[in-house]
Amino acid sequence: ISYKYIPGKLLSDVQNKLIFKKFLKFCYKNLWNENYKKFNYKFELENLSSACLKFYKNKTYKRVQEYLEKYKVEDKISIINNQKIPKTAELLSMINWKDICDPHPVLFHGDLQPENIIFTKKNFFRLIDWREDFGGLQILGDLYYDLAKLHHALIVNGKIIRENKFKIDIKNDKVYFKIKKRTHLIKYLNELENFVKQKNWSLKKLRIMSSLIYLNIAVLHHYP
Repeated sequence: ISYKYIPGKLLSDVQNKLIFKKFLKFCYKNLWNENYKKFNYKFELENLSSACLKFYKNKTYKRVQEYLEKYKVEDKISIINNQKIPKTAELLSMINWKDICDPHPVLFHGDLQPENIIFTKKNFFRLIDWREDFGGLQILGDLYYDLAKLHHALIVNGKIIRENKFKIDIKNDKVYFKIKKRTHLIKYLNELENFVKQKNWSLKKLRIMSSLIYLNIAVLHHYP
């Protein structure tokens, strides 16, 4: 797969809140609406809920199990940054999966994190690294997945991870971690959450989805 070269900057490196707000409007105009009705979408609409169940709940349980087996660790109560955290299985059992898997149909990108967004010199946005399908569907996806992909990557940015700007210490089953945050991305995070509230979308659902993404990608990364 190849792309035509587009001069510009990654959105993650653009330190301008107005440009980020412009990006949210761009997504709302081009993806987060009913543009999918231009396509042959009815079959996919009928199967979107089952795709969400497979993509969210089933995949999460599978990935967590893969993580436990890969690293030979036990799912148990943890103390993380002096806070008592229940077992992962218990946390997952608290989720209202019916609500999480109730889709908000949109055209989807599938990995809408700021390092996949190019802000061009002509003040346009270009998106790269599109996901090829959403739980087997090729037209429709769920709004909250794209929102959550953006949300989680504003908190933990890929550049910070690649540059090892984090610390993890484990002593006597107590975990301490600290990760550097990029100030402008945290401002973008606030703008994203405000945007969600303005559209009367569910901020609670978004935050849960964002957390699920961290769980799902954990097994794909190497230590630490």
